[in-house]
Amino acid sequence: MNRRVTLATIVASVILVFAVAGMPAVQVAYAPSFPLPYKSPQITVLSPSPNGTHRTPSVPLNVTVQIFGYTYQSMEWLNSLNYSLDGQADMPLTLAYPSDYSVGYYVNGSGILSGLSDGVHNLKIVGETTIGAENRDFNATISFSVDTTPVSSSDFPTWIILPLLLVVILLIIVIVRRKIAKK
Repeated sequence: MNRRVTLATIVASVILVFAVAGMPAVQVAYAPSFPLPYKSPQITVLSPSPNGTHRTPSVPLNVTVQIFGYTYQSMEWLNSLNYSLDGQADMPLTLAYPSDYSVGYYVNGSGILSGLSDGVHNLKIVGETTIGAENRDFNATISFSVDTTPVSSSDFPTWIILPLLLVVILLIIVIVRRKIAKK
């Protein structure tokens, strides 16, 4: 016979055993004998655009972290969220916490990356959470570029001039022929 044992069944059985033995039921604590599956927090970098090119030396930094972890006794809490630009020392992000802490809650982090030089930059987001009595680290790295070179008028696509000129000449020929045909 295949029976499905639920947490409620186990707790009820343990309380019944303690009640029969004359022990108070408040001493009952359930701890699973198997590890719970753990899903690491998910980092989404909204800005700067991963692999994107930015035209200013100051770029807003906006990050969202989704926290999934829980045990039967506690949820996973975000302790810190920092960033490191091009291997420099970690800097803290300003955090906005949600009003609802259900499983899968989001924390938003923000800051400003300023004084950026032209070229490729590497941004590492580093965080630490606590679940139960255990601290866990997580991170994500993206690259982005800065190019503050002004866009010049020499970037005009000159190849388009010849096709446009041909279209105009053809329109003039068609108009002239129609006028001649009407006479």
